[in-house]
Amino acid sequence: NTTFPGYKEYSFDDRSRYFNSTTTTFFEGTTDAEGNFTLSADEISTENAPGMLNALLTLRVFEPGGDFSITTAGFKYSPYKEYVGVKLPDSEDNWYSAGKPIPIAGAVLTADGKPVSDREIEVEVYTLEWRWWWDSERDNIGSYVNRSYRKPVFNKIVKSQNGKFNIDVTCNQWGRYYVIARDKFSGHSSGTTFYVSSWRNDMNIPGMATLLTLTSDKKAYRAGEKIKITFPSVFQFHLFRVGILSDRLPICPGGYTIAVVYDGYSISHA
Repeated sequence: NTTFPGYKEYSFDDRSRYFNSTTTTFFEGTTDAEGNFTLSADEISTENAPGMLNALLTLRVFEPGGDFSITTAGFKYSPYKEYVGVKLPDSEDNWYSAGKPIPIAGAVLTADGKPVSDREIEVEVYTLEWRWWWDSERDNIGSYVNRSYRKPVFNKIVKSQNGKFNIDVTCNQWGRYYVIARDKFSGHSSGTTFYVSSWRNDMNIPGMATLLTLTSDKKAYRAGEKIKITFPSVFQFHLFRVGILSDRLPICPGGYTIAVVYDGYSISHA
């Protein structure tokens, strides 16, 4: 992850960018008379990099007599001159109320963490369908957001002042969202997910059966303990699926409470 001192709560990486690590030969040849040689890091592949990169340099030296030695060293490599970061306001698991402004803070920094002013930052917000979220892996946000027909539900350009910017985003519909901030000068972008709900009012929205509010009796469990999960009864029949249980349940006034046993590896219905 890309981090900077003093900006711990900011996200400086963009999960919507698909990036694969590569192996590249920088130098292959003979040293000079003093055993020195030079190489350039310009060959490092940085296309579509989500943020700062971790590079691992492996050096193999062969002597005329046949002996050789190998050493490795890791270092940070910056593919961008500047970085933009975003920070969501404090909330429980990034949940916010529908129809109310969400104040998003932003930062623009050089590669060594110095504030940058007067930079144009484009802020966009995309919706992520709940069905897609359920069926997809975490790292597939890029393939979803970057589809040609996907349109942002929010788009605005702001300018940084003393390395900071602020913007309010209002989402009127419940759902899962992805916010992206793009630095037009450096090409870097960052993003993070958040959730919007009007809580009890959402129960009247068609399709809300796919979204349940679950509560557990504790935050952490040890192997062998029972986990009690409570969720509301909204419809006469509801298919409950959390990867541990799949049952069609009848309506129950006051909601449901089930217990599962955690053995440290898998969960079974108690």
